[in-house]
Amino acid sequence: MLSIARRHKGFYTLKRALTTAGFSVPCETCTRHIGTATKPAASGPEVVIFAPTKSGLDHDRLRKSTRIEREYIPAKADSSTAAVFNPSPASQMCQTMAFGYSVFFKNSDIRTDILKKAVASLATELPPLAGRVRPPKRAPGLRALNETVIELNNAGIELTIAETKEHTIEDLGPEVWHSGMSNRKLSSLGVPFYAEPFSIGNMYKGEEALFKVKLTRCIDGQILSITNNHILADAGRSVRLMERLSDLYRATCAGTDPGTALHFHPELETPQGLAAAMKIPPVKWDPPVEDHHLTLAQWMATPYRMYRHAAKKFDVHMVYLPKIAMQRLKSIAVEEQKKQTCNDANTVNERGVSTMDAVQAFIATLFADLKKSALVPTFPEELTVNVDLLHKDVPYQDPEAVEQHVGNAVHILHCHGVEPGTVVPDCIYPNDTDTVAKSKLSTALGMNSRLIRRSVSEFRSNVTNALQALQRQELLTSLPELKFGATFVVKGADMKVASTTAITAFPFDKVTFGCGPPHYAHIHYQPRFDWWTIIQGARGYGDSEGGVFCLMTVEAGLQEQLIKHAAWRVLVPEAHLFIAPPEEE
Repeated sequence: MLSIARRHKGFYTLKRALTTAGFSVPCETCTRHIGTATKPAASGPEVVIFAPTKSGLDHDRLRKSTRIEREYIPAKADSSTAAVFNPSPASQMCQTMAFGYSVFFKNSDIRTDILKKAVASLATELPPLAGRVRPPKRAPGLRALNETVIELNNAGIELTIAETKEHTIEDLGPEVWHSGMSNRKLSSLGVPFYAEPFSIGNMYKGEEALFKVKLTRCIDGQILSITNNHILADAGRSVRLMERLSDLYRATCAGTDPGTALHFHPELETPQGLAAAMKIPPVKWDPPVEDHHLTLAQWMATPYRMYRHAAKKFDVHMVYLPKIAMQRLKSIAVEEQKKQTCNDANTVNERGVSTMDAVQAFIATLFADLKKSALVPTFPEELTVNVDLLHKDVPYQDPEAVEQHVGNAVHILHCHGVEPGTVVPDCIYPNDTDTVAKSKLSTALGMNSRLIRRSVSEFRSNVTNALQALQRQELLTSLPELKFGATFVVKGADMKVASTTAITAFPFDKVTFGCGPPHYAHIHYQPRFDWWTIIQGARGYGDSEGGVFCLMTVEAGLQEQLIKHAAWRVLVPEAHLFIAPPEEE
């Protein structure tokens, strides 16, 4: 059944549609921001109006206008014994992601000359930080995920020095960036001007520094930022890198021994380590105050913030898949998998697809058809699916701490694509009969389910330590057989204001650079987003025994094609599709 909401624009459209569907939505006031300049709202609390110098766009202007120095700091001596560094499979899995950490110091005096020496010491200690990715030789369709290596060529760590004489660190703190970005496109790779962006394209050309340091001088203090690619280190290890840079700086100032050198081992190696990280609250960094109890009545609290960002570029709609629809998708995927794998020796040890594999594959297939592309990926690509964690099932000793410090989890699966020579189903055409449409969709559903399952299986077989942690995390959800490859925990109203569970175990209080604990700490990351969907359990709505909501983004202008798509007739006729028009400017 198709239910279309077309009443009002923006929040009230979505709110009224959801309310009509039979469940409550949090008050709009939960989306308002805290700031310095305000005006009375029509109802509810005050609405913030930020000065132009505090907008997201102004960060881009400041980045271009305030840079005064940039150089590449090599290691003191080429101490490497190998030509290349082979990152761990877990790091390979997330090679298109970059972390950005910034610490704010009031009335500080971090010296540039000493910082350069500390950066050189860090490059000497960890040569991959000064290396570059070796440009891949094979075509994407033939390239394995673990073929990305770092050449230890000592090209140097990027160091940028900037200065602004018109801003205090309060003007540029996380809350201002967080709020100023509310009107930016979700898919934008923008980062605060006090941090340096990371170019994935230049990385694969061998031209991008994998580790960047930036020092920004403000009126009343300084901001020290690092940007590093995930292929170097996970989130916890990235905090350690910043902490180690601080130690080297202080040791250089004092002329003392900096102590034991750092390594690249991941921080979360066991379920116990993960649990400990989730139970320890940050010492010197407090996340934005949000509603972290993702009950059914409040389920839109965080997704609506994503909706607000995505609506600037995409149309954002919602699908309800009852349990019977999910079962049908899995049944079709399993049958198609049997047909496709019966003569494939490479799949002897491959597990069957799960219910969630099939749901993700259905969304991926639908998106591909709306893009008028092949229904199955023919080259490696990232399939981004956001699956909400249901906190009531957290098995840890202090569930309140988990609810306070954990938000939505973004699961990114890197699908390798079908083998060369495989016949890929074509797009669905308007004149296709239901029989033809069902055949194409069913074949694609089976192939995409298999690709998703294979990517997870490969990840699990290669990363024993990560496997242990992921197995424990699966206890956090009640969705059927949910399996995933990588987890990033989103904080606040901005996808770029993010942390992982590792951050709670490794706060920034030791990152002092001789200036004392930082006044602020800001965390963001740079993913590559295309279209995406949030999949969330639909407890309390309709069939509460396992149905899901899928809040999904679709390119603007494709609403009618989505409404009339054959998938609703031939695969999931029980689905409810809620159409939410984009906000008026």
